[in-house]
Amino acid sequence: MARQNLTLERLKQELSYDPNTGLFSRIKPSKRPVGWKNGNGYIRIEFLGNRVYAHRLAWFYMTGAWPKFQIDHIDRNKSNNKFWNLRDVPEEINGRNCPPQPNRTGFPGVNKARNGKFCAQITIEGHSKHIGTFNTAEEAHAAFVKQTKALYGIVSEDQPIRARV
Repeated sequence: MARQNLTLERLKQELSYDPNTGLFSRIKPSKRPVGWKNGNGYIRIEFLGNRVYAHRLAWFYMTGAWPKFQIDHIDRNKSNNKFWNLRDVPEEINGRNCPPQPNRTGFPGVNKARNGKFCAQITIEGHSKHIGTFNTAEEAHAAFVKQTKALYGIVSEDQPIRARV
């Protein structure tokens, strides 16, 4: 994306952003909202010849700097661009804020081995790490949760853990 002509000063002259609603609107000639939802559910805005994701533009608007990493929607709603719902995080952390991947065992981080036992594994920086082999899916999942907590901190029970299995 060519952002040479997109400065914070120019942005604030042309558009206003409400951090409580997550909506952008034109300042002149009217205060009509801008942007459209693309096929992936994200809001896109065309501004000064640039097509920009609204969540990235909101981050720039509020912080004065472009995001260093990916903007994660904390509540997983791709079109909710309220500022409290956005965080600038590396891909590894953003990927963990996804619904668990469905698998045959019903447990994230667990798959069934050929010998009838259950393997636990976790993805770290794009590489799969084997945690161990267990007699039950529950034991394997417990090991996965323990490893996730050790690597990333406390995992709340209402926040699903993502694993690539």
